[in-house]
Amino acid sequence: MVTSFVDLIRQRHQDRLDGQAREYFSFVMEGALRMQGLIGGLLAYSRVGTQGRKFVASDCRAILQNAWIIYGPTSRDLAP
Repeated sequence: MVTSFVDLIRQRHQDRLDGQAREYFSFVMEGALRMQGLIGGLLAYSRVGTQGRKFVASDCRAILQNAWIIYGPTSRDLAP
């Protein structure tokens, strides 16, 4: 609801907003969307124990190796 109302106010009063006000609206929207993602993550986390599935062991080394392959630095990142 926060993002909806902020966007509605921005649209209705856009012609009266200067650059700084537009930037502030952008900050508010980004923060509200980030908060929405965090809340969604917390809700998902809170449901972990209620889904009826048992925890299983994971190979953390394999998970980290895959993450490194996907998200690790590239030669472009290492260039001076």
